[in-house]
Amino acid sequence: MKLIKISYILFFGGLIFLYLYSQTLHPTKVTLCEVYEKGEVGEYVCTQGTVRYFYKKENFCLLTLENNSCSVKVVSFDCKNYFKKGETLYVIGKVSYYKGEKEIVAERIALSDLCK
Repeated sequence: MKLIKISYILFFGGLIFLYLYSQTLHPTKVTLCEVYEKGEVGEYVCTQGTVRYFYKKENFCLLTLENNSCSVKVVSFDCKNYFKKGETLYVIGKVSYYKGEKEIVAERIALSDLCK
């Protein structure tokens, strides 16, 4: 009987832990200026901006997104699309620091709103 009680406690405790942990996996919706000025390395973010620069190679692509007066570089190692200058993109990824500048290492890039 004691073993069953302990099993239930561990089971429900595990479920509560998984639920609370899953709440931290959602990206924080931020502006490009917030990424540039206050973004913490490793922070999981969702943002949007207009393509100012796009470069695609075989195994990665590099974009510069701008919004108002701020711009941030975005790198994707899973870039299947070509994006045009002037398009509005939504990006989910982690803030990183590369060669003295903040950038976003993209997990997903889309034309539709990912930040809902």
